[in-house]
Amino acid sequence: MKKLLCSILVGLAALSVTGCDDDEVKTPDFAVSTAQWTFSQQEGMQRMIVSAPGAWTLTGIPDWMTVTPAEAAGPCEITMTYTTNETGAPRKATLTVTCGDETRTIGVEQETVVPESAAGKGRR
Repeated sequence: MKKLLCSILVGLAALSVTGCDDDEVKTPDFAVSTAQWTFSQQEGMQRMIVSAPGAWTLTGIPDWMTVTPAEAAGPCEITMTYTTNETGAPRKATLTVTCGDETRTIGVEQETVVPESAAGKGRR
Protein backbone atom coordinates (compact mmCIF):
# COMPACT_ATOMS: atom_id res chain seq x y z
CA MET A 1 0.00 0.00 0.00
CA LYS A 2 2.81 2.42 0.90
CA LYS A 3 4.67 1.67 -2.33
CA LEU A 4 1.44 2.22 -4.25
CA LEU A 5 0.91 5.62 -2.57
CA CYS A 6 4.50 6.64 -3.26
CA SER A 7 4.14 5.51 -6.90
CA ILE A 8 0.93 7.51 -7.28
CA LEU A 9 2.53 10.60 -5.76
CA VAL A 10 5.59 10.28 -8.01
CA GLY A 11 3.29 9.86 -11.03
CA LEU A 12 1.27 12.93 -10.09
CA ALA A 13 4.45 14.93 -9.57
CA ALA A 14 5.70 13.82 -13.00
CA LEU A 15 2.40 14.84 -14.61
CA SER A 16 2.48 18.24 -12.95
CA VAL A 17 6.04 18.82 -14.15
CA THR A 18 5.38 17.74 -17.73
CA GLY A 19 1.89 19.21 -18.00
CA CYS A 20 2.83 22.88 -17.61
CA ASP A 21 5.40 24.25 -20.00
CA ASP A 22 7.25 22.15 -22.57
CA ASP A 23 10.11 24.67 -22.81
CA GLU A 24 11.21 24.35 -19.19
CA VAL A 25 11.89 21.22 -17.20
CA LYS A 26 10.61 21.80 -13.67
CA THR A 27 11.43 19.75 -10.60
CA PRO A 28 9.21 19.50 -7.54
CA ASP A 29 9.98 21.85 -4.69
CA PHE A 30 11.54 20.41 -1.55
CA ALA A 31 8.95 20.81 1.21
CA VAL A 32 7.10 19.06 4.03
CA SER A 33 3.32 19.33 4.29
CA THR A 34 3.41 20.24 7.99
CA ALA A 35 6.35 21.77 9.86
CA GLN A 36 4.88 21.48 13.39
CA TRP A 37 2.85 18.72 15.05
CA THR A 38 1.28 18.49 18.51
CA PHE A 39 0.14 15.00 19.43
CA SER A 40 -2.27 13.96 22.17
CA GLN A 41 -1.01 11.99 25.19
CA GLN A 42 -2.46 8.73 23.89
CA GLU A 43 -0.68 6.65 21.27
CA GLY A 44 -1.62 7.48 17.73
CA MET A 45 -0.62 8.09 14.15
CA GLN A 46 -0.33 11.02 11.74
CA ARG A 47 0.51 11.20 8.06
CA MET A 48 2.30 13.88 6.11
CA ILE A 49 3.86 14.41 2.70
CA VAL A 50 7.52 14.96 1.94
CA SER A 51 7.88 16.54 -1.48
CA ALA A 52 11.41 16.28 -2.81
CA PRO A 53 13.10 16.42 -6.22
CA GLY A 54 15.32 13.43 -5.38
CA ALA A 55 16.44 11.10 -2.61
CA TRP A 56 15.77 12.29 0.95
CA THR A 57 16.40 11.01 4.48
CA LEU A 58 14.59 11.79 7.74
CA THR A 59 16.66 11.83 10.96
CA GLY A 60 16.20 12.81 14.62
CA ILE A 61 13.43 10.27 15.25
CA PRO A 62 12.95 9.87 19.04
CA ASP A 63 12.58 6.45 20.65
CA TRP A 64 8.86 7.09 21.29
CA MET A 65 8.11 7.51 17.59
CA THR A 66 8.34 5.40 14.44
CA VAL A 67 8.47 7.02 10.99
CA THR A 68 7.82 4.98 7.85
CA PRO A 69 9.50 5.39 5.45
CA ALA A 70 12.44 7.30 6.89
CA GLU A 71 13.98 7.65 3.44
CA ALA A 72 12.77 7.60 -0.15
CA ALA A 73 13.30 9.22 -3.53
CA GLY A 74 10.88 11.90 -4.67
CA PRO A 75 7.51 12.82 -3.17
CA CYS A 76 6.15 10.36 -0.62
CA GLU A 77 3.59 10.08 2.17
CA ILE A 78 5.12 9.18 5.52
CA THR A 79 3.42 7.76 8.60
CA MET A 80 4.43 8.89 12.09
CA THR A 81 3.34 6.50 14.86
CA TYR A 82 3.86 7.46 18.50
CA THR A 83 3.45 5.72 21.86
CA THR A 84 1.41 6.86 24.88
CA ASN A 85 3.22 9.54 26.88
CA GLU A 86 3.36 8.32 30.47
CA THR A 87 6.38 10.41 31.45
CA GLY A 88 4.45 13.16 33.24
CA ALA A 89 6.05 15.81 31.02
CA PRO A 90 5.57 16.87 27.40
CA ARG A 91 7.88 15.14 24.93
CA LYS A 92 9.55 17.17 22.18
CA ALA A 93 11.72 16.37 19.18
CA THR A 94 12.90 17.96 15.97
CA LEU A 95 12.92 15.77 12.88
CA THR A 96 15.19 16.78 10.01
CA VAL A 97 14.54 15.90 6.38
CA THR A 98 17.60 16.20 4.14
CA CYS A 99 17.56 16.23 0.34
CA GLY A 100 20.94 16.97 -1.20
CA ASP A 101 22.31 20.11 0.49
CA GLU A 102 18.91 21.28 1.74
CA THR A 103 17.11 20.51 5.00
CA ARG A 104 13.60 21.00 6.36
CA THR A 105 12.66 20.58 10.01
CA ILE A 106 9.51 19.18 11.59
CA GLY A 107 8.85 20.06 15.22
CA VAL A 108 6.90 17.43 17.17
CA GLU A 109 5.49 17.66 20.67
CA GLN A 110 3.41 15.18 22.60
CA GLU A 111 1.19 16.34 25.43
CA THR A 112 1.04 14.67 28.82
CA VAL A 113 -1.86 13.96 31.11
CA VAL A 114 -2.31 16.28 34.08
CA PRO A 115 -2.65 14.07 37.18
CA GLU A 116 -6.17 14.13 38.63
CA SER A 117 -4.90 15.48 41.95
CA ALA A 118 -3.39 18.51 40.16
CA ALA A 119 -6.37 18.97 37.85
CA GLY A 120 -8.81 19.09 40.75
CA LYS A 121 -6.91 21.67 42.86
CA GLY A 122 -8.71 24.91 43.31
CA ARG A 123 -12.11 23.46 42.46
CA ARG A 124 -14.87 23.15 45.02
